Amino acid sequence: MYTLILSNNAGSSSVTTNLQVFDLPTGLTTLADLVQINGESVGVEEDGNIHAHSGDTLQLQYAAMATPAADIKWQRGSTDLTSGGDITIQTQESFGQSVSILTVNNLGVTASGEYKAIADNRAGIAESSVGVTVLAAGSAEIIRAEADSKPTVSQQSVVATIGQTDVLVINGQQVEIECPANGDPSPDISWQKDGSDLAIGGRTQVNSEGTLQLRKFSASRDAGTYTCTASNSFSSDEESIEVLQAIRPRIITRPEPPARSIPLPDMDVTGYAGHTVKIVEGRRLTLDVEATGRPTPKLEWRLPNGRRLGTGQSGGRVSVLANHSLVVSNVRVKDSGKYRPIASNPAGLSKVKTTVTVVGGD
Repeated sequence: MYTLILSNNAGSSSVTTNLQVFDLPTGLTTLADLVQINGESVGVEEDGNIHAHSGDTLQLQYAAMATPAADIKWQRGSTDLTSGGDITIQTQESFGQSVSILTVNNLGVTASGEYKAIADNRAGIAESSVGVTVLAAGSAEIIRAEADSKPTVSQQSVVATIGQTDVLVINGQQVEIECPANGDPSPDISWQKDGSDLAIGGRTQVNSEGTLQLRKFSASRDAGTYTCTASNSFSSDEESIEVLQAIRPRIITRPEPPARSIPLPDMDVTGYAGHTVKIVEGRRLTLDVEATGRPTPKLEWRLPNGRRLGTGQSGGRVSVLANHSLVVSNVRVKDSGKYRPIASNPAGLSKVKTTVTVVGGD
């Protein structure tokens, strides 16, 4: 409180005024920090929203500090929310701190949207928002993996999630295929193989979470299309995944042409992996290679000096083309030796020996 006093010989006069300092509101929490669905804390999903189901109870909380204490109001979209019906708003203020709790009972799909808390005093505002998605009650829904995601692979096992593309397995490995699902009531999980109900027992098991387990994978018995069905009293959902045998790479060999004692001096030479090749110094040598396997094998060449070059790589006069062919330009006698293409994938590797002899020119 400030008082102004004016005085002279005739007397005095005064006026009193109050000065109040305002602080901008500062949010102490965000709406995503303290979210409860049916009394249990939840977080945002991958899409950045809170997920709930019809009939659930949603509770959001927001706190802000300000001088004077801020009023907190709530909005869904551009609509102001007030207590009444299924909505309850409780706000407390103490020593400049305002805490407001929004509770929405018996959620419906129309309750989806962006929820915003706005703390306001005469100095300004602070706000926070979070998206809420309300799913129809009861719907059974499989939580699919991204199609381009990869299974988790170790020497002993492969763990995949329904929705992924082809799963490649080596004979003897254990396979697990997860099929997570949402629904109310919780959906039952069942499995089919190639369109027929899957017999559970022995090497084939389904755990309490609905994950399919194939122990000691055998391609002749276990390869095929597996379909997961999640169902409850309201609906069902299904998704399939292909389980295939991973096949060890094999470098394709071709019959070797008749050997020449002296190569043609005016010709570049194209040979094939596994052949014995002779070439005159100064010419261009190309060694072709093809390999099969599942998944498609990685191809690289090991040079006589022990160096390795992969597809698209080069070093000096030596390069490996996009089609995996090895090219040596302006060959020299010192380039003679063993060239080995190596094809590899998770199932193993294959390599062959290609013998190159460079003959000095005239």
